[in-house]
Amino acid sequence: MNKKQLIKDFHILLHRLGIDEIGKEGILAGYGVDSSTELSEADLLEICNRLHEELRKRGQEAKESPADPAEKERKRLKVAIGKLLAAQGKIKADGWGIVEWDTIIGVACRAARVSRFADIPLSKCRGLIYEFNKQREAIEGARNYVNNNQ
Repeated sequence: MNKKQLIKDFHILLHRLGIDEIGKEGILAGYGVDSSTELSEADLLEICNRLHEELRKRGQEAKESPADPAEKERKRLKVAIGKLLAAQGKIKADGWGIVEWDTIIGVACRAARVSRFADIPLSKCRGLIYEFNKQREAIEGARNYVNNNQ
């Protein structure tokens, strides 16, 4: 990780831990600097590791970072399905609750022919995202056509 990314990570961790400006100044003073940009990469890495450990102790961070690259695509799939169902009027368009998320995940599992959402492979996610977005665009296009020709 380069220094710029470490500085960004440092500030994100401070925010997640609720450490204010005074706390940040205290951490920096311990290293004899006034700004995070004055820290060496080794110092930044050490600080970030300690902050990550504190998050783990508080239970705010998983022990391991998600190693599954399909997880991001699964999130995109949930959004694509949600937008399609909202366009069809099957769920409300904003403020999805537990019932809506359960419906979305159920649709995803049926479409992918798996029993667990986490079992949907990356390649299947991408294909389903494309298909659900295509269906939604068709519905919205038809709705716009009807609205413009009345």
